Amino acid sequence: MKVSDNKLKEYVKYLKDVSILDPLLETEKKDLAKALVEMHFTQGEMVIQQNEPGNTFYIMYEGSVDIIKDNEIVSSLEASAKQGQAQFFGEKALLENENR
Repeated sequence: MKVSDNKLKEYVKYLKDVSILDPLLETEKKDLAKALVEMHFTQGEMVIQQNEPGNTFYIMYEGSVDIIKDNEIVSSLEASAKQGQAQFFGEKALLENENR
């Protein structure tokens, strides 16, 4: 599915907030933005399960998520599109090719 120019600009803006992507050139971030798949989750829905294979990287631009390890909340992330504050998670398992 082709991404609109406005949505592409929005995605590139969020990618600029992802520190591990800092080494990428602007054109590379634009190419990456074209490959993004937008997903929506409901409150309380599990996004990632501990110990599952790490094959997805998430950029959250609106909402909040709790990071739970061994049934304990170890961290919480919040993002706000209005404030231009994106968060990311899922990168470690993806980069290190290990389970979450």
